Amino acid sequence: MNRLLPALALPLLASLATAAELPPIMPALGQWQVTTDMPPDQKAAMQQMDEQARKAMQQRGMSIDPKAGTMTMTLCLNQQTIHDWNRMGKEHAAQTRCDPPAYSTSGNTLTMDMRCSKPRAMSMHAVYQFSPARDAYTFEQQMQSEGRSMTMKGKARRSGDC
Repeated sequence: MNRLLPALALPLLASLATAAELPPIMPALGQWQVTTDMPPDQKAAMQQMDEQARKAMQQRGMSIDPKAGTMTMTLCLNQQTIHDWNRMGKEHAAQTRCDPPAYSTSGNTLTMDMRCSKPRAMSMHAVYQFSPARDAYTFEQQMQSEGRSMTMKGKARRSGDC
């Protein structure tokens, strides 16, 4: 469990954002379900999680499907939380030291590149493909850290109001 959570959180971390650092494309406000397909090593770790660890994740709005190898997180995006949608919230930002993300867009596609030095050096390249209404998106994140590479893919959809 201790190895699983940092591996899940690290790809989505960034330093605290200012208005100038916000992505040019943002998801719509509301309740969201974000499902991530885990890489093989993370699937193996999920299958070994005990019931207590799963319950702790559920209390944080996450659910694990060990057989499918997915993690689903439910979150509310509103005016207070929208700035942290791609970073899993401000509680993780205090633990990291990252350069401001570099964003580019083409149509409904947002590309983000970022480098971090704390808690360990890593780089990330992420591509988000939004629906025209920005009520759904797919994503692929490629991370490199300490000589290791990992790719995470997933999808998100707005499920209603918060």
